[in-house]
Order: sequence, then C-alpha cells, then structure tokens
Amino acid sequence: MNLDTWCRHVFAFACLAQAAFFAVAAEEAPPPAVPAGVEPVEGIAPDLPAPPETLVSPAGPVRAEDLPELEQMLLEPKEGAVVLELVEAQRQALEENPNLQAAAARVEQARARVRQARALYFPQVSASYSVTHTELPESSVEAARNAALQGIPQRALSSLFIGAGSGGAGGASAFQLFNVGSAVVQGIAGRNLIDDDVSSFKAGLVANYLVFDGFSRKFTNAIARFGQQESEAAYREAQRLLLAAVAQTYFGVQLARENFAIALADEAFNRRLLKEAEARRRVGTGSLSDVLNFEVRVRAARATLLLAQNDYQQARIALAALLGDPEVALPDNMVVAPLAIEKAEEMAVPAEPELVAFALEHRPDLLRSEFGLQRGGATVQQRKSAYYPQVVALASKDATHNAQSKFEEDDFSTTVGVNVSYTVYAGGRRKAAVAEARHLREEAEQLRQQAELTVRQEVRQTLADLRTAQEQLVLQRTTAEYVEQNRDLVEKEYDAGQGTLARLNQAQRDLIEAQARLALARVSLRLAWHELHISTASILDDFTTAED
Repeated sequence: MNLDTWCRHVFAFACLAQAAFFAVAAEEAPPPAVPAGVEPVEGIAPDLPAPPETLVSPAGPVRAEDLPELEQMLLEPKEGAVVLELVEAQRQALEENPNLQAAAARVEQARARVRQARALYFPQVSASYSVTHTELPESSVEAARNAALQGIPQRALSSLFIGAGSGGAGGASAFQLFNVGSAVVQGIAGRNLIDDDVSSFKAGLVANYLVFDGFSRKFTNAIARFGQQESEAAYREAQRLLLAAVAQTYFGVQLARENFAIALADEAFNRRLLKEAEARRRVGTGSLSDVLNFEVRVRAARATLLLAQNDYQQARIALAALLGDPEVALPDNMVVAPLAIEKAEEMAVPAEPELVAFALEHRPDLLRSEFGLQRGGATVQQRKSAYYPQVVALASKDATHNAQSKFEEDDFSTTVGVNVSYTVYAGGRRKAAVAEARHLREEAEQLRQQAELTVRQEVRQTLADLRTAQEQLVLQRTTAEYVEQNRDLVEKEYDAGQGTLARLNQAQRDLIEAQARLALARVSLRLAWHELHISTASILDDFTTAED
C-alpha cells in the first residue's frame, strides 16, 4: 500500500458521515459496552479492541484536550516496550531476509566457477584400475578342448619316430612307450588347462597437460572473474533494493500510527461535543439534530479508526516479512520509533552534480552492467580460440595381467606423447558462435547505457521529490496551525450560540484533513531523503556484512 492510500483512508470518514447521518433513526438505542475510562454514549456501536500499544498511554485512553499539537498525538510507548529503529530494522533484514541469502549463495556459485576455470592451468592426472571376468561360450570352450585331444595321436607318432631313431630294439621300445605316454599325458593336461572363464586385471596412471588451446583458458578465466564481479554487484544491488523496501515499509508503519492518532483524537473531540449537546438538550437549550449530528461524527471517526488500525497492522506484517521473521509478525512489545521532529539539515537541498557523479561511480546495478559488458568481450575472444589448434602433452603408465591382481614393476609399460588436433571444418559452427558472442556483447553495451540513463533519472527524480517534500512540509505545517486555530474559534462561536453546526463540522473536517496531510508531508520528507540515499547507493556505506 502506497502513501497516497494511507492519506485517502483519513478522508474516507467524511463520506461515511454523510451516509450515516440519513440512516440514523430518531429513536435512541440502548447504551452499548464501551472501554473503561470512557462514559457510555447512546446510539454508538460497540468500540474497537484496544488500539496498538504505542498509542495507549499509562494514564488511559487519549482525549482531544490532551492533544493540542500534532506532535503530541504520538504517545510514548508503554514501559518495557522495545523500540525498533530504522537502521536496526535494515540491519536485521540484511542478515535474515531469504531473498538476500539466495543472492549471497549465487555469489558463492560464481566464486566456485572461478576456481573451476583456474583448474584448466594445472595438469589433469587420473588413475584407473579395472577387473573384468568373462564367462566364455560353452561351444568355444568345448571346441578348444577337443582340439587339444585331437593333437594326442600326432604327438604319439612323433614320439615313436623319435624312439626308433635312438637305436636298440629293447631300449627303443621302452623309450617309445615312454614318449607316447608323455604325449598322452600332455594332451590331457593341455585340455584341462582350457578354462571356461577368463579374468583380466588392468591398472593405469595417465597425466594430461593442455599446452595450447588458442588462449581459450585465458578468456575462460576472464569470463569467470567478470561473472563473479557481476554476481557480487548483483548482491549489492539486492542489498540496496532491500534497504529501500524496509525503509518504505517502516515509514508506512509510522504514517499508519500517525493516522491512527489523528482518528483517535477526532473521535475523542466528537465524543466531548456529543456529551455537551446532550447536556444542552436536557436543559432545553439544545436540539436532537445536534445530538444526532455528533453521533454520526463519532461513528465516522470510528470507521476511520478501523481503517487506520488495519493499515497499522498490515504495515507491521509487511515489515516483519522483510525482516525475515519466521512467524511474519513483530513481537507485541516491539514498536517502531516515533516520528521525530525535522532537523535543520533535512531542509537543505544537496548539489545535484555531486550526487549524480557519486551514483555513477557506486551504483551496483551500473557496475553490474559494466562487468557484464567486460564478460561479453571476453566471451568473444574465448569463442575465437576454436580457430586455433589444440596441443596436449600426455604420459601414462599401464599394466595388464590375466592371472593375478598383484602387479610387479616389470608388468608396467610407459607411454609419453603429444597430441595435436585441429578442426579443419565444423560446418560454420565456429563462425556462428563468434557472431553470437558479438551480439551478446552488443546487448551488454546497450544495457550498460540504459543502466546509466536509469541512474541519472532516478537521482534527479528523487532530488526533485526531496525539494517538493520540503516545500510541502513547510506549507502543510503552517496550514495545519491555521486550520486548528480556526477550528477552535468556530467551536467557541458555536458554544456561544453565534456559529452554526455545519460550520463546526466543516472546521473539524478541515482540521483532520490538514493533520493527515501534515503527517503525510512529514513522512514523505523522511522517505525522500532515504530514497535519495538509495538512488546514489550511499546507503550501502552504512552497512557492512561478512559477504562484503
């Protein structure tokens, strides 16, 4: 809800009063229950629950005679209340707001990407170890075993010929038989050595080093660094926007409380006049129409009080959400600080050129656009590296064993080499990739220019708002004083029988409207100063976090 809505709620009671005046019956209703300390008033609807703690003084409900000045409408908080200052609220939001924590996580992601890019400058070493077990096909195993048995006769004949050549009938016969037996035994043993499964063990250590890649590593690192700076600037921008949101909501709570006090004072004023009108009627000097008029006025003030109370509670809920409160509710004993009196320096106008120059140098969104432009330039160069050859040096040590998993030094082989590769033709992919990067850089350039225009625009607009808020405050404060003085004079004339009831009603409406406009002007001045600090990013200098 914006500030204009807060003010419109104050004016709503005038329309309600007109409608209710014609709806009130001439007959008097039974007296309803009212809070302690307030006398029952005939014809008035039951009162609201107790108003916010900040507007109830230890002495009891507020009365019009206790509020001669607008500044006194803000009653002191009850004893033991915790006063939440704007700076403390903003600091808590920076620590607890989930959206800001998500932005901080994105910064850490960018830093991790930088470390990944730096890893390209180091050798890549990998170790491998594998074990495989293969069940051979039964047909292949049987064929191999049968082949081993089929070789036995041939080896036996060979043994007989060898024995015959050795000489001696008896010796030759025994030797031949021995050779034949050996051939048979070897054939059977060979058949049994053929397994139906095979196991293989492999181990290796490979080291690769990228010697040259067309400067792709260099620009990949640049992209990552600019991306990190861009993420950090985005985090600072999220901080800036969060600080602005907290301030707007905080001032909204203050304005709602001011409007609540104004409506409360209006109700007390009309209650007093209603009592006086009833007293005059009892002695025969007053009329029923006067009594009904003030009853309607009290009802209208009560309706405005309802809206102001709702606005106050809604603003507190919104503030609690920005602060990251898990229950989205401020503690009952926590109140925002009262709206302070303006200081002399708040009515001064700062110089525009210095503000614009500071903003152009410190605004996080502009810095983010600048880093984005630099990242776009690095991306163009990184894409061009595809036109260069790639040179990789490698060294490996490998071993393979089919019998056991334990390797000896003699089992390892060593390989050293250089691999040079160059893409001769890629179907236009490289050219298109470079063109895409150039257009991305052009987009980043346009965004940077737009960001600079936005910064200049916001600073000048907030400065114009500040000047208007200062002039409005002076005007509304003087107007409120005149209107209050006029209301008091009209009331005295009415009490003396020289003024009309309609003129008194109008004077009271004018006073409430003037007080509401003054409250809005006071809050608008604070908000304008804060928006000026937000637009130049000078607000960030007041807050430091661990991420910074």
